[in-house]
Amino acid sequence: MSSIALLLAIILGSATAIFYAARDTLGQGSPWAADVCSLAPPLCAHAEWVGIAAAVSAALYIVLKVASAARLRGAARSPAREEAPALRRGFSTCRMPGLRRKPGFLS
Repeated sequence: MSSIALLLAIILGSATAIFYAARDTLGQGSPWAADVCSLAPPLCAHAEWVGIAAAVSAALYIVLKVASAARLRGAARSPAREEAPALRRGFSTCRMPGLRRKPGFLS
């Protein structure tokens, strides 16, 4: 999911640069700038709209990466994850010698 946010931020950032450049070179008679501004006049007049969307997408990417790193760090420290394979293999975690769980109990 974070890769999609990064891709979207890159695409929207590139579009922002293109619309700013088209707006700046429109008065010089550049044919590509005239084409761009004729196809999307509101975006050519207000290129910052696309820039804001690119910034929001970049912020979303950072939030998703930080959340993913925190989740992975928390999973590595979780003691429950270390006990689960032993329980699935049929080993008992009970310390009393008379209380053993049956091998097919939780598998």
